[in-house]
Amino acid sequence: MEGWKGRKGRVRCTHHASRITFHVSRFTFYVSRFTFYVYTLLFVISLMAGRVNAEEISIIAVGDITIGSGLTPTIEKYGVDALFAGTKEILQSADIATATLNTNISDRGEPRYGVEHPFRAAPGVARGIANAGFKVVSIATPHVMDFGAEALEDTITSLGWYQVKTVGAGLTPEAASEPAWVDVKTAKVAFLAYAHGDAFARDSAGVISRAVYSEMIEAVKRVAQGADLIVVSIYLGKARKTEAVSERHRFFAHAAIDAGADV
Repeated sequence: MEGWKGRKGRVRCTHHASRITFHVSRFTFYVSRFTFYVYTLLFVISLMAGRVNAEEISIIAVGDITIGSGLTPTIEKYGVDALFAGTKEILQSADIATATLNTNISDRGEPRYGVEHPFRAAPGVARGIANAGFKVVSIATPHVMDFGAEALEDTITSLGWYQVKTVGAGLTPEAASEPAWVDVKTAKVAFLAYAHGDAFARDSAGVISRAVYSEMIEAVKRVAQGADLIVVSIYLGKARKTEAVSERHRFFAHAAIDAGADV
């Protein structure tokens, strides 16, 4: 039984009781009806899932970058690029390298009362982070506010100057909750960052984006409408503790995934 013909008749399909025949130029291919339908179904499913001709995107995620003033003499002697000399090649091999910055980059501000070990990094560190290959850093961390709002502002400004996007903290609650967007190939990748922990979350409410369940889930769902890939970073756990991740931590992570997070 005659089927359809492709453009200029170069591809022709005929189907019989048990098989489907494809005629492509001088070649003939026989496919069982069952196989044809299975592969057609898989093709349709892949189309619906957006997997056809999907581009691979590589992301390297790094834990805390915690640089204190004690490293300033080393930076002055060897330069900021020395901090990442051993990892730069690996970081730059990915489409996106992201990290958690658990310090501030500033020479302004005063240490916050009650902070036992305040951290701050020399202003040039922003250039070192950019040169290493990082494109996005989460600043929803305990030490970003060690020297107050001025140091936070300098951190955001310094990194932005070198085209490194920050997420998870800001000078206003609205800015703190904004996602960071990165265009990679033909995909839009969104980053969200939160801090989970009552101590510093309360102290800097409205500046650090807190991992409040309802707000986090709503933000992920909202971002999912325009993102091809969503990366959510949640700063959690207790300092200098090595016990396993708690059920509460798993609950927050699974909730983010259920809302639409990919990573």
